Amino acid sequence: MKQYIFMTALLLACTSLPAQNDAKETLAKMEDAFRKEGGIRADFTLRLTEQGTPRGESTGTISLKSERFLLETPDNTLWFDGKTLWSYLPDAEEVTVSLPGQEELQSIHPYLLLKSARKNYRAETGAQVSFNGKTARKLILTPAKENRDGIMALTVYVEQTTFHPLYIEILQNNGMASRLTITRYQTQQDFADSLFVFNPAKYPDAEIVDLR
Repeated sequence: MKQYIFMTALLLACTSLPAQNDAKETLAKMEDAFRKEGGIRADFTLRLTEQGTPRGESTGTISLKSERFLLETPDNTLWFDGKTLWSYLPDAEEVTVSLPGQEELQSIHPYLLLKSARKNYRAETGAQVSFNGKTARKLILTPAKENRDGIMALTVYVEQTTFHPLYIEILQNNGMASRLTITRYQTQQDFADSLFVFNPAKYPDAEIVDLR
């Protein structure tokens, strides 16, 4: 599932302290905006490459409410209610139930990943860019120490005034790259908590595999 929400990267050799402070401040403002804007629904397009060769493209939607989320793609649907994660594979008619760790959640929830990046990555603000008609700040993040996930770097485009993410990219040591473009970003969504819980009545034929 990590390929669905991987965020990410251009490798940078070194950073200056003023640039790091500015980048970390931008990440903090993104978190603050997320907390204040209530429920968020974002549509995205994800493109995967390996050593520069295209490996697939997908679209999806993620609904966020604090740490809760609902992630919907053609290949998988995930619900997380703050404790339990349900992962539904329509081709297999199977639902896996688990209690995920923080690292797994960070690979799915973009704001949890960025929160971790503030502590564990060196950050630099790159040049101001124009992306899909919007002015954005470019943030480049590299691991402060060896990353067990093999992430070389993260690149994030942040809208200049709203601090909403526009583009997220990740580059891994194995040559895999994931590039996620936010195509629509809606705030102040009134989500019921039940949205983030798997409802077995809607999937009567699904086999449930409980790994808790």
